Amino acid sequence: MSANSTVIQFSVILGYLVLSRDILCYLGISHDILCYLGVSFVISGYLTISCVISGYLVLSRVISGYLVLSRVISEYLVLSRDISRYLVLSRDILCYIGISHDILCYLGISCVISGYLRISCVISGYLVLSRDILCYLVLSRDILCYLVISQSPNALPALTW
Repeated sequence: MSANSTVIQFSVILGYLVLSRDILCYLGISHDILCYLGVSFVISGYLTISCVISGYLVLSRVISGYLVLSRVISEYLVLSRDISRYLVLSRDILCYIGISHDILCYLGISCVISGYLRISCVISGYLVLSRDILCYLVLSRDILCYLVISQSPNALPALTW
């Protein structure tokens, strides 16, 4: 097995890890939808249980964040991903902003009592929406990267293993 095919195989394996990370990111969308319903917390407070359940989805999204490190390593192996790094960086910055949105959702229990955090929840909801749109862009970018890898003449021996 040559070094080139080893690099390609390592890149494909890391690609699957990135894909599983993105699937967990889409699970986080259901958490975000429940958070958008947080406005009704002020009136009824019935969605508190569903917010706690969706908190477990946030935990899986945080765990999947560690897969980003393996993707950073694979970024140096794939030359065609250099242009798309800026999209990844902006998506990750919005992801960190989304953490503040999630913290505000955990504070939703105090929203039932006071309702003061409703405005900040709505503002951070828009940030999460823009982060999710960038997530879809990154997924389509990853699919194109896999197509480039599979159509490379040097990758054909590595795909037969």
